[in-house]
Amino acid sequence: MKSPARPDAGSPLEAVVALPMGPRDGKPRLRGLTMVIDKGLGLAQTRDLMEVAGDYIDFVKLAFGTALLYPPALLAEKVRIIRSAGVEVYPGGTLLEAAVHQGAAREFLAAAAQAGFTAIEVSEGTIDLAPAVRRDLIRRAVDMGFRVLTEVGKKDPARPLVPEQVWEQVAADRTQGAFKVIIEGRDAGHSVGIYDEAGAIRESLFTALVAGLDCLDDILWEAPRTSQQQALLLRLGPGVNFGNVQPQDVVTLEALRVGLRGDTLRQCAAGGASPAAGWRATAREQGPISGPRAGTWGAGGKSVARTKEFLGSCGKGNRCTGDCRKPTAGKPTGTGEGGTAGAPVQGQPEIARRREVQAMGTVAATGQVRLEAPSVEAREAEVQEKFLRLLATDRSSPEFLQLYREVDAALEELVGQEETVDR
Repeated sequence: MKSPARPDAGSPLEAVVALPMGPRDGKPRLRGLTMVIDKGLGLAQTRDLMEVAGDYIDFVKLAFGTALLYPPALLAEKVRIIRSAGVEVYPGGTLLEAAVHQGAAREFLAAAAQAGFTAIEVSEGTIDLAPAVRRDLIRRAVDMGFRVLTEVGKKDPARPLVPEQVWEQVAADRTQGAFKVIIEGRDAGHSVGIYDEAGAIRESLFTALVAGLDCLDDILWEAPRTSQQQALLLRLGPGVNFGNVQPQDVVTLEALRVGLRGDTLRQCAAGGASPAAGWRATAREQGPISGPRAGTWGAGGKSVARTKEFLGSCGKGNRCTGDCRKPTAGKPTGTGEGGTAGAPVQGQPEIARRREVQAMGTVAATGQVRLEAPSVEAREAEVQEKFLRLLATDRSSPEFLQLYREVDAALEELVGQEETVDR
């Protein structure tokens, strides 16, 4: 099929070939962010990077505490080059942690502003921050005009992520004004965060995290390896936010986002249309995942994993309104603590509900249910539809418990059938 010409094309190629997954949002973006980790680029390299890929980069992080090691004049010029390309720039969170440890957090923020940094990372990768200290740092940085990124997770493999803690910290940081919350992955991309020792995604942990997050647009996943970027993008869609992208991988990542790499072009070609629109929809708008799109993007679980994108990423701007998680009109909403019957439950996310969805969703969304028989595939599609309805249903309603039991029993049945097929 011939691609439509682009009237705003800047080159002969652009006039002929359309982006398979459609054009990306322009800057400043709220989703599909790319944060580059800079571990010591010189001025010439920085200029080259901004010239070639500046349109695709949203943040540059001067890694670790390296901002302190540049000669002042060089640092100032480096910051100027990055900012002139319309890219935010900030020092690594380790440098703020060092300042906090030395009792100089306020002075550090003032010095960062003087140095021309436009963003700040508040993290606890190495040290522990008291909740009040973390809140104060976020608020103070926001009040000073910084774009604040916070981070959850430790750099120590012996201290893994705990989903409930992540959910609560993300909600708390966003309430204080954090723009995005980073999931720790380190520059190495293994043994911490959602990655195992080989750098592969820990499926059960990842699914548990996604099952409890209010809005996936709030999250920026550190993914320093191209294999990790591909894996997360295929699960969460081209609007996923990435951090710790290596400078040499920026254009490659952008090609993946718009369907100009084999991995995503293949899906567009197989499905006959761009799946990007489906990624943006909510479960209520999109309905059950079935038909060509479900088969295209991975039968046996990957479609179910993406339901969290449908539910979480409302596409309503900087802050998710939560509309995609509110009960529909006419459904019972339960009684909140100290509330009245029929009123929506307010306050912190319902951790108990999320644990139940997590327990069920871990099996469904990790791609463990992979079956070939047509009758089994039909049953799987039915389960996926119920799973979507479950995630969009108020936990206090009778329908939630009934749906939960039905989906749980169906998954047990499907897993048993899969084992039979495998044998």
